[in-house]
This record gives sequence, structure tokens and C-alpha cells, in this order.
Amino acid sequence: MEHSVLRPLAPLAAGVLAALTLAGSASAADVSIYGQANVSLYYQKSRSGSASVAMQNEASRVGLTAREAINSDLSALVYLETGYGLDDGTLTNNGRNNTGTTLFDRRAILALRSNVWGELAFGRMGTVRSSMAPYGYGLGPIDPFGTNYGPDGSISGMFGNDTRGNNTVTYVSPNMAGVRAGASWSFSAYDQEDAEVSKNDRHLSAFVNYTGQSLYLVAAATEARYGRDHSAGSDAGYAYDRAKSRAYTFGATYALNDAWKLFAAYQYHDDFRNVAAWNIDSYCKGSAADLLHGIDGSTALLGFTWRAGGPWRVLGDVMYFDGSHKMGDGSKLNAKRWILNGAVEYWFSKTTRVFTTASWSGADDALDTDELAAKRQTDVNRVTARVGMAHYF
Repeated sequence: MEHSVLRPLAPLAAGVLAALTLAGSASAADVSIYGQANVSLYYQKSRSGSASVAMQNEASRVGLTAREAINSDLSALVYLETGYGLDDGTLTNNGRNNTGTTLFDRRAILALRSNVWGELAFGRMGTVRSSMAPYGYGLGPIDPFGTNYGPDGSISGMFGNDTRGNNTVTYVSPNMAGVRAGASWSFSAYDQEDAEVSKNDRHLSAFVNYTGQSLYLVAAATEARYGRDHSAGSDAGYAYDRAKSRAYTFGATYALNDAWKLFAAYQYHDDFRNVAAWNIDSYCKGSAADLLHGIDGSTALLGFTWRAGGPWRVLGDVMYFDGSHKMGDGSKLNAKRWILNGAVEYWFSKTTRVFTTASWSGADDALDTDELAAKRQTDVNRVTARVGMAHYF
């Protein structure tokens, strides 16, 4: 019995041991271990259900980075990161088909970096148009909440986000007078590559941005090309054909002064599978004809951050989604959703904060409470709040 209990922890123990061995033996490499412990008491009241309060993990994680200078310009880097639940101590294991065996589910990257030609990376990672570090230039910087406080508080809950992809190659250029560009390509986002390329789910993303003293601008695009292998795989879409998904994102931030920063973002979706918690693959489950197309439409964001003085920071935004889905018979389902978010943070130090948040979400048409109940979907017509604490190390 004792061995069966310890067996699931063996991969984590092996990974930690390897990390510590690397840190102790690599004299030429700079190795650091980092992470965050983040938890809250989370309140939710949906229109269709009773109120609930639960302890919620808030994307806690632990990782390591290793950097070795090959010469005066070129460096080799390793990024490894896994998520864990602070509320119960388990690994998040969001590796899709590798659930239960994926140790570094958040990132597993080997890269080369040059001040002259940029950074080239290989492995499991978020794309350059995603909200996920270290290459998430498309969505992360234009979110007032810094991609925290999901799902309603984060930009990824309302904008179409790229998933983390296996077998990904990313290139990011050096900063050239404030301008940077890059692209990501996944040979097979969820499973290992099949020799026949058309069987794999592939993601292509690109971005260009400008970073000035007060102004940040970004334009980014993504396309998901879905595989034609309907025999196996972790992706639910393997059972039916899907049109290519595309999204185009534009965003800007402007620092009025040391205290105030403004945010604006817009995204257009074309056959995207999951936007504003409207997940077509689950909403239309069982009908291959209805599942061919995704969501067409737009999402917009306006927000701010305000350093109110001393350790206090106030965050706020409003997001609005308006879209439609083409059914197999040619008819369209329409949906609208809006979210109003607010948060107050108190920073004890640069690494420890407490916070409270509140969100109000409403929706119409296909995302109305009655429609979601008929589809056995989670009700997005709700009020949420949290009180929590985070420490970064």
C-alpha cells in the first residue's frame, strides 16, 4: 500500500532531484528555482444555482530556469515549469493526452538566445499570441489583471486564447528600436507527431509589437489547422472535421504617469472553438455537422491599473463579446457576453500580496441561463468574488 501511494510522486521527485543536481554541479550555468503559492476563498452565485464558497488554487506553480553563456553573445537556456494545487497539493497535469504523466505541463523549453539575432526555442509552450510566458506577447501585456484572477478576471476567459502546444518551435527577434516580432509553429499541439502531417493538429501564430517609454502596441494572429485522424487521440475533435480556426488581436497600453495605466484590446475570431466560455466542441457535442464550424465574432476590452499610493493597487476592466456559430443546416446561433471586473491588492513586499476581487458576468441568446442548462453547460450569468494571498519566490 505504501508503494502505491508514493508511486505517483516518483516523477516529481525525480525531476526535483535532477534540478538540484544540475544546480549543484553546473559551474558554468546559472540555475534558479522559482514559483508562486497562490490561493483564495472563492465565492460564486450563478443565476441558475445557489451560492457556494470554496478554497481555490490560483495557478500556483514551481519551475526552474538554466542559462549558460556559450560565448559573449550566444546563450543556451532551459525553462521547466509545472503547476500544482495549493489547496490539495496535487499536480495540475494539464498535458492533455499525457494527463497523470506530464511533469512539466506549463512549459518544457530548450532555447538559444542571441542579442544579435534573437531567441529560438523548442518544446512545450504557449504561442507568441497567447497569454502564457515566456513568449506570450499577444495577450499577456494587454491584460490589466496580468492574466491572474481567472477565469472571469483574466483576458483569456473572454478572448480566444491559444493553448499550450507540444512539439512547438518559437522564434522571437531582438528588440530593434522598440520593435520586436516573432512566430510559433506547433508540429502537433496535443499528441506526438504522426508522419502524415495532415493527421496532426497544428498551430501557427505570429506577432509584432512596439514598446516605448509609455506606450505598448501589439498586433498578433493565429491559425489552428486541425488533423484528419479520427481514430484516436486526446483531442475531442478527432471524432469529426473542423474548419480552421483564426484569431486576430490588437492591443495597446499607455502609462499616463507613474500611477495610472490604461488598457485597450480588440480581437476578431473566425471559426474559433472556445471564446467567452462558449465552447463549441462541448456545446454541440454529438452532431458532426454542427461541429464543423466554430465561433465568428469580436471581443473588446477597456481597463486600467492604478497605484493608489504605498502598497495599494486597484485594477479594473470591462469586456464584451458578440459572436455567432454556424450550424450544420446553415442557421446561426448568436451569443453575447459581458464582464465587469474589479480588484484591490495590498503588497506587503515585492513578493507577497493579499487581494480581493469581484466580477459580474451576464450573457444572452446561446449563453443565456436556460440555453446553457439545456446543454448541461456551466452558467456564465453569475457574480464571483475572492479573497486571497499570493507569495512569489
